[in-house]
Amino acid sequence: MSCGVQRRRRRRCDSVPVGFVVEGVVALSVGRATTLGLLGLDDRVGEYIGGLDQEHADITVRQLLTQSSGLDFSWGADIAGYYADAVRIDKLLRPC
Repeated sequence: MSCGVQRRRRRRCDSVPVGFVVEGVVALSVGRATTLGLLGLDDRVGEYIGGLDQEHADITVRQLLTQSSGLDFSWGADIAGYYADAVRIDKLLRPC
């Protein structure tokens, strides 16, 4: 026991807290796609995601990466199923 925390061996079914690792993976992926010429940081997301209203379609990849797009997001609201912003995840996951 260290600092009041009991250590135990991790089991295969245990969840792994990844925290904000996803942000780094996304940034790395976008950087690679930019290097390959597949997209540009100043491209509008409306060029890649259909069905967005004009305000959301005008947001750039750079604004999403730097979290300066102005989108209103709340983890609690997302978990509860309440979407504070008009763009919903089902629009983003829709097959082409």
